[in-house]
Amino acid sequence: MFSVPFIQSLVRFGIVGILAGLTQAGIFYVLATYTNLSGFVANTLAFLFALIISYFGQSRWTFADRTNRSIPRFLTIALSSFIIGSGGAWIVVDRWRFSPIWVVPIILIVIPAASFLLMRAWAFRRI
Repeated sequence: MFSVPFIQSLVRFGIVGILAGLTQAGIFYVLATYTNLSGFVANTLAFLFALIISYFGQSRWTFADRTNRSIPRFLTIALSSFIIGSGGAWIVVDRWRFSPIWVVPIILIVIPAASFLLMRAWAFRRI
C-alpha cells in the first residue's frame, strides 16, 4: 500500500516532529502557565524554537533536500501552522479561559499531520 521511501520519510518526519512538537508544547505550556504572557505570545515564542528544529530536521534528514528551493514553501507551511496553533491558543486560553493543556493536541496531532502531507507533496517534493 505505501512504499518504503514513504514509510521511511514518515518515520523520520515523526521523529523530528515529535522533537519539535514536544519542544513547542513544553515551552508553550511553561510560558502560558508560569508567566504573564498571553497564550498567543507564549505560542509564538514556542513556535520559533520548534521552527528551527523542524526546518533543519525535515529538510536535511527527512526529505534530504539540500537546496534552497524549499525554503519559501517550508515557511508557507510553517506560517499556516503558526496561524492554526496561535489561533487555537488565543481562542482556547485567552478567550475561553481554558487550561493551556487543551491546545496541546492541536500542536501535537493536527498540525504535524497536515504538515507532513504538505511538505512531502509540495515543499520538499523531488523534481
